[in-house]
Amino acid sequence: MPRLHHVALRARDFDRSVRFYTEALGLGEPYLWNAPPYVSQAAFIPTGEGGWIEIFALAPGSESPAADEEQGGMAHLAIAYDDVQAAFDRVVAAGATALEPPSTRTLHGDPPKQATLAFVLGPDNELIEIYRNDDLPFGEEPA
Repeated sequence: MPRLHHVALRARDFDRSVRFYTEALGLGEPYLWNAPPYVSQAAFIPTGEGGWIEIFALAPGSESPAADEEQGGMAHLAIAYDDVQAAFDRVVAAGATALEPPSTRTLHGDPPKQATLAFVLGPDNELIEIYRNDDLPFGEEPA
């Protein structure tokens, strides 16, 4: 069954945002990573119930479809599926706008992780990530 995997937030000040969610809100230790050329800094912060908050700073000059680097706030909603391609095909057939077909990317953290993901626009133009982490079931805290 699909489940909410994470909510992604764009940070205007990456370090400040990570401190807020980990220290002020008391959430878990972040898994830090980056994904050139779009993301210069990113963190998955566990919420304690198998979900995550993702915080990221876009790389300067990035042409990411997520938004420009000056905009803070919600970037996308990610839903985890075992079969990203089948989920992508199903939502596009149901009327979602395909933005990026499934591809496998490296999260350049310590250790590096592989994730398969795709992006679509939902019925109200919301950005939805269809997600599967290939190395770690992100319902667990990274070691």
